[in-house]
Amino acid sequence: VQLRGDIFVSANSLVINADLFSQLGTADVDMQMKNYSESSMATYKGNLVVTNFNLGKLFHKRSFGTTSFDINFNGKGFTQETLNTEVRGQVSKLVYQNYAYNNLKIRGTLKAPVFNGNFISLDPNLRMEFNGLADFSKQINVYDFEASVAYADLAALNLVKRDSIGIFKGDVIMNMSGSNLNNAAGKILLLNTSYKNENDTYGFKDLQVTSSFDGPVRTIEINSPDVINGTVEGVF
Repeated sequence: VQLRGDIFVSANSLVINADLFSQLGTADVDMQMKNYSESSMATYKGNLVVTNFNLGKLFHKRSFGTTSFDINFNGKGFTQETLNTEVRGQVSKLVYQNYAYNNLKIRGTLKAPVFNGNFISLDPNLRMEFNGLADFSKQINVYDFEASVAYADLAALNLVKRDSIGIFKGDVIMNMSGSNLNNAAGKILLLNTSYKNENDTYGFKDLQVTSSFDGPVRTIEINSPDVINGTVEGVF
């Protein structure tokens, strides 16, 4: 890591106003820190402007790429196990599943790599507001949130592979865990939603899907007054 700027050091505090350069990316740091000698006990507050920082390499998550953001923060800890930070600011770029999101606003708590708070996306392929939790800290991701989606091109975002067109709109309430659709378990409620692919547009006023596993046997329950009610069970 290379540093250019000013650093003021005392027995247990550190003040930094500097530019940092590393293999993971570059950063402009304006920060006050205490207990800096212990990465797990350190507390800090300030502003961080990051350019092309490699999140995937830092957290060993291939689904993530580089990010650029301007964030105010107040928290403690620097390791993945101890990070607990209040954040507020804007993300100009975040690469996930090989798609570069832009024009994002966040306010919440970050416990690497867990986010719990408010998130607004004005990306051209994702216009939405998110409130809740997204936990990517383990092999199985956990989602517990409410989202109002004005427009989401799931195909462009690389979130669906089967459809070349995948436009989703509506409100989503989710409490699920899983790394992909094949092992997702929990409940998802869709309200006033629509999904458009290359074949047709499908609308749902009220649709609840529950997925559960008993060993290798999976049970999916679908409840929707205006579409279908039923249960599917098997190994799939």
